[in-house]
Amino acid sequence: MKKNVFFSILILFVSLTACNKDQRTSRQLDGEWNMLTYYDEPVVAPEKGILTLIKGKNGTGEGSFIYTISYDNNGTTETETYADAIGYTIRDGRMTISPKGSLFSSSYGYLQDAFTIQDATKTRMVLIVSFGKSTVFEKK
Repeated sequence: MKKNVFFSILILFVSLTACNKDQRTSRQLDGEWNMLTYYDEPVVAPEKGILTLIKGKNGTGEGSFIYTISYDNNGTTETETYADAIGYTIRDGRMTISPKGSLFSSSYGYLQDAFTIQDATKTRMVLIVSFGKSTVFEKK
């Protein structure tokens, strides 16, 4: 009987600790982030990526992802901007980003992947995608 009570309390404690960690991570990630690397490749001007995360409850939230690229088109600088709304969930150190619009779900289906949060501080975030590549963000 004492063993059952002990294990029940232990399981409850571990569950609450995991939820609190997810909520703390969600609070840390709240805000605007500049993309420094994308799948291990540097993002350099004129390319630019901005991820905006707005925390919700229990490790969930929403936001947007905006990616801008400028390039030379026969002597004329062309700029294209791609933007999409996202939702996200943080569970056990993994962030799942779910596109809400059509851009990423149709063009870039792999962005609907779960990312492992390798490092998350108030100023820097490193996400690892399932096939091992990292994407690094710095707080604006």
